[in-house]
Amino acid sequence: SAVYDGIAVDQRRQIHHRIGMFLGSKTVFGTSMQHDSIETGREHDHTQEEEQNDSAVLPLQLFSIATDHINEGSVLITDHSQRARFAGWNLHAAAESLKSSSFQGALHYCKNGIAFLAGKVWTEDTHELSCSLFQGAAFALLALG
Repeated sequence: SAVYDGIAVDQRRQIHHRIGMFLGSKTVFGTSMQHDSIETGREHDHTQEEEQNDSAVLPLQLFSIATDHINEGSVLITDHSQRARFAGWNLHAAAESLKSSSFQGALHYCKNGIAFLAGKVWTEDTHELSCSLFQGAAFALLALG
C-alpha cells in the first residue's frame, strides 16, 4: 500500500485504465458494444441451484475486475463512444451483481455507469442504456431499503 500511495494519482488512474483495458480484452465484452439489460439480473431465479464450473465463473470475475479498474481511471476517458461503452460494462456488472443478490454492488455499478454518461444521459444513442442504468439503480435502492 505504501508503494501504491507513492504513485501520483494521475499515474494510478492511467495504470488502472491500462489494467482494465487489458483484462476487458480477455472477455467477450471487451470488444462488444452490446449493452446488457438490468432485467437479466432481476429475472434470474435466485432459489434455483445452478451448476457453474470454473470456466464459466472466471470470465465474469475477470469482467468485474476489469470494470472496477476502468472505473478507477474513468476521468481519463473523454471520448463519448468509449464512455458509453464503459457505461455498458457497468450495466453488465450490475446485472451480474443482481444475479447473486448483491444489491450494493449493483447500485455501485449503476452509479458508475450513470457517471460515465454524465451530460449525455438522454441522448438518442444512450437513451436505452441510461434507462437501464437508472432502473437498475432504483431497483437496487428499493431492495436495499
